[in-house]
Amino acid sequence: MITNRRLRFILLASMLLTVFIFIYQLTKPVKATTTNDIPYKMTIKENQVVLYKGDSFITVYANIVPQNLPYDDQKELQNGIFFKSRTEADRAAEDYDG
Repeated sequence: MITNRRLRFILLASMLLTVFIFIYQLTKPVKATTTNDIPYKMTIKENQVVLYKGDSFITVYANIVPQNLPYDDQKELQNGIFFKSRTEADRAAEDYDG
């Protein structure tokens, strides 16, 4: 059986732990998001293959006609293909171009 004294100790310890966790969460450093952390996304928009970085439009790959691509490639592009760099995206575009 838990005594009142033991119950108060458990309650006090729980409250202190909660306060310490709360303070830690408020004071821990937050990793800043840099533009390098934002991936490039190649997708199909208005029947064109386009590249975005986050919400920012980058370019249209005018030499790629989505309707001429294999069905699986079209689906992949419709869902969006993500790249870490513009160079990777441009290489992939060259592969689609032939």
